[in-house]
Amino acid sequence: MIKASKNDLKQYRSLTTTLEIAKEELDAMLPEYVGDTYKDYSTGHPIIKMEQGIEDRDHFALRKRRKVQQIERISRRLRETEEFVDTVRDNDIRNILKLVYIQGYSQKQAAKKMGRGWTRDAVAKRIERFFNEK
Repeated sequence: MIKASKNDLKQYRSLTTTLEIAKEELDAMLPEYVGDTYKDYSTGHPIIKMEQGIEDRDHFALRKRRKVQQIERISRRLRETEEFVDTVRDNDIRNILKLVYIQGYSQKQAAKKMGRGWTRDAVAKRIERFFNEK
């Protein structure tokens, strides 16, 4: 059975944003231009010179691979959290968890969406009871 903590659910929205940013960074990733300055004493007097170029291909590939691994790690955590919520047997609490943690509703908005006289307090108590039972 897949397990997730209350903290995992709270992190879901933030991780979604982090994933979007990481994907944008990967799409925009280009080799970095690097430069360095040094003093050339071949003339007997120090002359400041500057070297410029593109970073080593291996280093660029390493940076890209790390970004892909970060995206895969975040995607896996998001999937695990979604699967956990989907396995909750109680329809009401599953819907509440999806609304509050996955879709980002406030507890008051979730209560309104749930209908049938749900209140913010009732939503909060159901969430608290659910995590205390785990």
